[in-house]
Amino acid sequence: MARFLKSVAICAAVCSLAAVFGATSANAAPKQGLEGAYIGGGFATSNDSTGLVINGRYPFSGVPISIRGGVQINSAGGFSATVINPSVTYDLPVAKDTNVYFGAQAAFGQGNSAFGLKGGAETAIGKSSVIYGDLDVPFNGGGVGLSVGLAHLF
Repeated sequence: MARFLKSVAICAAVCSLAAVFGATSANAAPKQGLEGAYIGGGFATSNDSTGLVINGRYPFSGVPISIRGGVQINSAGGFSATVINPSVTYDLPVAKDTNVYFGAQAAFGQGNSAFGLKGGAETAIGKSSVIYGDLDVPFNGGGVGLSVGLAHLF
């Protein structure tokens, strides 16, 4: 039994060393996450309003931070409003050409402003197209917003 436990301990130590040295090799790991800036359009909904949205992303080089911006044109009950949504997000690569992101955002429009959280996912389809989806949660108790769209990757 002692010989068996010694063999298991040696095997575990060798596997641990292989995992540590394998994980630190920059050339061994496949590239993950979505890189590049994009601009695109889609649909947005929040409470009783729906509309069109134009969204964009600009990633900072060397850090997993992006600046995102959106312009939403919503309509509800015959009334239309334009809302501008700048945000800063942390981008977490989860697969090849795919990120999930979360961060803080602001919303400005019709003389009002609000602040909240933004979360979403984005993935490349082909070499120059991206599909994305956002979830916006305001701090002031307003309606949760959802948008989906298609963008051109630069």
